[in-house]
Amino acid sequence: MDKIEGTLPVLPIKKGSYNKFIRLIRDKMINLGLNETLSYTLIPNSESHKYTLDSFEEINLLDPMSDDRKTLRYSLLPSMMMIYDYNSKRNNKDVCIFEIGKSFGKIDGTYTERKSLACLMSGIYTEGLNKEKITFYHMKGVLEELLDSLGFNGRYTLMVKELPNELHPGSSAVINLNGNDIGYIGKVHPNVCKDDVYVMELNLDLVEKYRAKSLEFKEISKYPNIVKDLAFIVNDEVTNEMLVKEIKKSAGKYLVNIELFDLYKGEKLLDNQKSLAY
Repeated sequence: MDKIEGTLPVLPIKKGSYNKFIRLIRDKMINLGLNETLSYTLIPNSESHKYTLDSFEEINLLDPMSDDRKTLRYSLLPSMMMIYDYNSKRNNKDVCIFEIGKSFGKIDGTYTERKSLACLMSGIYTEGLNKEKITFYHMKGVLEELLDSLGFNGRYTLMVKELPNELHPGSSAVINLNGNDIGYIGKVHPNVCKDDVYVMELNLDLVEKYRAKSLEFKEISKYPNIVKDLAFIVNDEVTNEMLVKEIKKSAGKYLVNIELFDLYKGEKLLDNQKSLAY
């Protein structure tokens, strides 16, 4: 036995891989100060149709261990709200979390599976030494930073459309990319949660589909940028989205960015008028 030489076992080797697109999103969200969480894919059946307007049939387990873990989730946001409720009951309301996971449903008799990104922010947002109370604009900033880093600068907008009942209609919007709705962003309705909780969910399958496979670069302009302030007096029916669309159409390819910085209604204007400054 002492003369038998030891040998290593021969095993098949398979090259490992990981999704660079998902890794890029995860790293960006962490860099923005959010903590990643992993929640249960199974949720109560009563939560399955929340935070979405899609028509689908929920997928239930035939023999669930409990009613709380009975249905495969279609949206990640019910899981995020359960995490927030758990923390809130323990007096921790400073919650900034995100999750990248899968959601499931049955649409027109076909089982579907998709990758989604969900984000929840509430309480105080800490960035370096700065601490601020979280508002809609913090969540909007996270969305813009993420989509810009993926190469979608100028290709997305927030639109006022029909929203799920769980979102506040005055502080929420539909996220539109390349003319397609890819998710929701906004404040959770006070009927659902009394605290100021802001959420966002993106369909990552669509985001990855519309992402350019190769980036094109252009020469830096030899001339300095020109910044102009423009104010328009319009009727109340005219929305910010309508004005931005007209500005882009008129300005052409040299326009780099548009920002709304002032909304005025006052004594110098008629009752049905407002001034929007860009």
